[in-house]
Amino acid sequence: MGVSLIDVGYLNYTSGTRTYAFNHLNTDWYGVDTTSFGGLVQTDSILSEQFYGNYRQSRDKRKLTMYLPTAASVQFDVAFTENYFINLSVIQRVPLGKNSIRRANQIAITPRFESRRIEIALPISYYELFRPRVGLSFRFGVFTIGTDMIGPFLGLTDSYGADLYMGIAWRNFGGCDGNNNRARRKSKIENCFDMKKSN
Repeated sequence: MGVSLIDVGYLNYTSGTRTYAFNHLNTDWYGVDTTSFGGLVQTDSILSEQFYGNYRQSRDKRKLTMYLPTAASVQFDVAFTENYFINLSVIQRVPLGKNSIRRANQIAITPRFESRRIEIALPISYYELFRPRVGLSFRFGVFTIGTDMIGPFLGLTDSYGADLYMGIAWRNFGGCDGNNNRARRKSKIENCFDMKKSN
């Protein structure tokens, strides 16, 4: 079982930055369907002119602090046999400030078969705790490819989103001899976790 706090931090934008504020405003905008928007600065100026009557009125600050998508995560992994496992993971967002990237809440149950050479996992998750998703992940050796939402790839569900991930993991634990001392010979790795009986 593991508990972690992930993506804690923030970014300060102080150069070439501008924020705009529109608070408690309304307008009748006739001809909005034919208005041409030619970039972010021009768009903000057009909106400011429409809502305030002055293209500069909505300009607010020249710096911005943006918080990362901080979340608390709990993982629980159980081995039923040498090769069959099941994992439960819960992610709950923890917003640190007003301006922050919004991480989705998620709960996932993932049964998997795992051996030294291959691994097959079937993540069943609930995005924002109510949208069900079924994924598929496959590992061969050090290479992994998978998705958390396989339905759109197979044409089985309406697509409101999809993902695809790949990874390479390299593990090198070295070896040790019967006295739990490190050794270079690969044949001695099997003795790493032998327990010596005390007399």
